Amino acid sequence: MNYVQIQQFLVLSKTMNMTKAAKELFITQPALSHSLSKMEDELGIKLVYRDGNRLIMTNEGRAMLKDFEEIQKSYEKMFAHARNMGEKTKDKIVLGFSGSAAAFSALFTYGVLSHYEDTTIEKIFADQETVKSMLLNGQVDFAITFPPITGDDIESRVLIRDPIQIAIAGRHPLLKKMKIRLEDLKDYPMICLTRDNPFTRVCEQFLAKKNLSLQMEEVNYNELMQRVEAGRDAGKVLCFTARNQFSSWYGRGYRCLPVEDLNEALITSIAWRKDADFGYEYKGLIEKIEKGYDRVYYRNYRNLKPE
Repeated sequence: MNYVQIQQFLVLSKTMNMTKAAKELFITQPALSHSLSKMEDELGIKLVYRDGNRLIMTNEGRAMLKDFEEIQKSYEKMFAHARNMGEKTKDKIVLGFSGSAAAFSALFTYGVLSHYEDTTIEKIFADQETVKSMLLNGQVDFAITFPPITGDDIESRVLIRDPIQIAIAGRHPLLKKMKIRLEDLKDYPMICLTRDNPFTRVCEQFLAKKNLSLQMEEVNYNELMQRVEAGRDAGKVLCFTARNQFSSWYGRGYRCLPVEDLNEALITSIAWRKDADFGYEYKGLIEKIEKGYDRVYYRNYRNLKPE
């Protein structure tokens, strides 16, 4: 017995007439009669007596009618709940973001990821630990971060893998070398952003793995930009950099060179909870982010247009 048969019996109970009930259900009278007989066989009881064209409900039928009405209420409640969840899902998607403040600003400035189909995308910027906590607690649906968020309960997909190299001001002594190794960097002072910057933490991690200590002077973003501007072709500035972002930070008067024994990259990924099924429900959104995020990351703002 299925819910369709229960619905048919509920309609029949209102009319107690096979012809009228079949017409209301948009089925034939023989089909309704067969469905009723099948219900009675499965339940092992008579639901109605047939007296010519007239139907009389049995005591068992009246008792089952109450059960069927309760089942109908449960179904209606279930579908209302499902619709409510669907509406909430379609209302907005919350995207947590940790990493480059400039890239995050570009998401707003250029209208990138302002919506997905008919769903508004709300964006939240925070440090990586906060974004990870919000993701695990269900406060954000997706998280774009570098370094990537990892864990047994997390699924993720790499958006950007940008090799880490060094930015060297013109006339720097290191430029005389045919090949540069990490050990060569020990002889020269380097500049980096403060340790609260995720890129600085990434650099600290790979240096720790190499058991290497360098002369690193921490400065804030504005100070770094002043040093970079003053150090063009002056041979005094040496910094770690992500290769594909080099030109937007340094550009003319600097060179971006690989370090022979450095095989690290700045990895940005999008992550979501495994138990949320977002990988299936929002597969199109994830693919859209994969294809379009590099426009923000590489700051190709000339190619960005409002959605």
